Amino acid sequence: MFYGAHLPIIDLTGESRFTARRIGEYARASESLGYETLAVTDRLVFSRPFYDGLTALSAAAGHTERVKLATSIIIAPARHPVVLAKSAATLDALSGGRFILGAGPGSLADDHRAAGLNFGERWRRFEESILAMKALWRREDFKGRFYNVEGVDIAVPNVRKGGPPVYIGSWGSEVGLRRTARVADGWLASAYNTDPPRFAESWGRLRGFLKEAGKDASAFPNALSTSYFYITEDPSVRVEMVRSIFAKMLPRPEEDLLRRLLIGGAEQVAERLSAYKAAGLQQVFLWPVRDEVKQLEMFMKRVAPRVG
Repeated sequence: MFYGAHLPIIDLTGESRFTARRIGEYARASESLGYETLAVTDRLVFSRPFYDGLTALSAAAGHTERVKLATSIIIAPARHPVVLAKSAATLDALSGGRFILGAGPGSLADDHRAAGLNFGERWRRFEESILAMKALWRREDFKGRFYNVEGVDIAVPNVRKGGPPVYIGSWGSEVGLRRTARVADGWLASAYNTDPPRFAESWGRLRGFLKEAGKDASAFPNALSTSYFYITEDPSVRVEMVRSIFAKMLPRPEEDLLRRLLIGGAEQVAERLSAYKAAGLQQVFLWPVRDEVKQLEMFMKRVAPRVG
């Protein structure tokens, strides 16, 4: 199993320490510790400070050489595909071909309302936006119901044939997994919307849909996104962290969050990740809740060796 690290672009604890210097230090530490990917998530409106992910990834790109850079996920319909395709191609060029565009339609109406979009159209807009961006990177035409990029040249040369890979975020519905098999280059599952048995079931169905689509399932990547974690041997800290931070931020029952989030002792976290590994998970994007660099170090020393 490989490990990625989410850039700390949400102010989870009220410390408001988001700076370019902090992003650079975090990015360099993640790469030196052996993390495979630096990832960012996306919201347009939120209840606490939440910074722009593409901007943060651009800052991280200048401080790293090997680690991949991924949106996990970005709300694709909230940005016109011409705009997003140009930003993605630019970041891929700046990083020397290290960018992965992880995308989804967005699951909350507030973001669509803020962007002046109809929330009920999000899935149709989303799939069209992916097809439009791929056409732009291939210098081809695309015309759909919502987007027309015929004759458009975004004027950013590709560093990889066909542009950056596109991973689709799906919680495991049949239509979402079929869409992933049809138009995506990888799958992103949501850590607080699944568990190892559900992941295994969804991954099995996706592999079947990939075969139907004529794709090699053995070469198709997957990852688990937004895996909030904190290593502590004190059970009271675990409960306090879930109650004071995540029960207010995520629309999930507290008991469900305690079961799903990677917050607890090193052995406990390793057991859960080992179950995901057995279920077919290839990479997990970890998000340290506080003491970020220290927690990334602890994970690699105390958890990763137990998982293998």
